[in-house]
Amino acid sequence: MMRVLSARPPSLCCRFWRRSVLRALVVSLLSGGAWAVDEAVLWLPLSQQKLYPRLYQLALQLENTPRCEKVISGKLHEASQASGAMRFFFVCRDDEFRSYSVLADPHRDSFEYPLQIMPPERDLAAERRALLQFGRQQCESLFADKTRYMRELTRLTPALNDVEFDPVGSPADGWQFQVDFDAVDLQRRPLQYRALCQVREMPVESSEEDLPLQERTRVEMSIKPRLTAAPTTR
Repeated sequence: MMRVLSARPPSLCCRFWRRSVLRALVVSLLSGGAWAVDEAVLWLPLSQQKLYPRLYQLALQLENTPRCEKVISGKLHEASQASGAMRFFFVCRDDEFRSYSVLADPHRDSFEYPLQIMPPERDLAAERRALLQFGRQQCESLFADKTRYMRELTRLTPALNDVEFDPVGSPADGWQFQVDFDAVDLQRRPLQYRALCQVREMPVESSEEDLPLQERTRVEMSIKPRLTAAPTTR
């Protein structure tokens, strides 16, 4: 009785091995007698692996330019890919160990460098609104904590999150929120208090501008007897 052997698809390990061998042959043919580029620094998604020989070839050419001592990364340039004009994005290191960026057209032997990547423009108005909102929330939390044992507390100033008004101060010196309230002591004598909450943005280095607000903001509150009349709600 004849035994029929079914053909099995190649295992993942075999496919990976064949791909590695093919890539090694491509690298060998492209590099010739030149120094080989470190493949570990080159990356393409699986859907773009057909472009790998070109990526490697351009990386090799880039390393042979006078300024580029070593290619330290190479990949697709996402912004150009989204616009339909595909480019490779390389980072090179010169002989003084300074890094710079290079764009390369996969269809031409040309480079665009040095590539200056401009940081996105900061929306200072949006940052101020976010800081103020965070400060209001922290002030409310501090007020609730500091007055939790006061008897018959009557708040004369609306909740900071429920009204729209500008606090006193500036980002450099800190903003100040004011909350007036009444209470009674153990002998039920009336007490008049004013809570002052200060919100200050701490100075940070340019590299720390993306830190969360809670790490860039200091909020402090003091409660003292109120010596002036309570403000009327506007």
